[in-house]
Amino acid sequence: DDTALVIRIRAAQRPPARAKRAPIDIAFALDRSGSMAGRDKIELVKDAVVAVTHHLSAEDRVALVVFDNVVDVLHELSEATDFGKRRLEHVLEGVMARGGTNLSGGWLTACQQLASTPESMAAPRLQRSLLLTDGLANQGITAPDELMTHALELRRRGIDTTTIGVGLHFDEFLLGGMAEAGGGAFQYIADTSELFAF
Repeated sequence: DDTALVIRIRAAQRPPARAKRAPIDIAFALDRSGSMAGRDKIELVKDAVVAVTHHLSAEDRVALVVFDNVVDVLHELSEATDFGKRRLEHVLEGVMARGGTNLSGGWLTACQQLASTPESMAAPRLQRSLLLTDGLANQGITAPDELMTHALELRRRGIDTTTIGVGLHFDEFLLGGMAEAGGGAFQYIADTSELFAF
């Protein structure tokens, strides 16, 4: 008698390989104005900066700009090594809420940190500014349309803008519009666990 032998071979399923992303440069623009003092908003955005930074690798780079009516670069764009992350967390500890809100000055200074990337390095890298604020701009450029125009121009130069609103009274139209024009995302957070992946 003829006997038919059927052998089925099924390959073990492997999880899909995680695509290696391009290195990313992130410049935080953190609002430290007086309006950020309520409901621990300043501590929330500081925690958010740390949470995002923990996802960076040594191939990435990070900068930190803080603003009220005065704009300060606390951490110039540099590699996100373990030492660099600890240094950034250290300077964050001293950030306190005070003064007015020159949102445009802080955000554009953060974007300047990204624009300083040498052309030879910029091509294969992602560049993103992250604006963390309650969105109550009262100094510098305050017109939403003008800020959105700047965000669009920066996007065309390869610098995206993501905005993160905190508190209950931020300007959703302003922050949402800047993110849309800037090719990034807009998010409201009440807790760092609500942060999406950047």
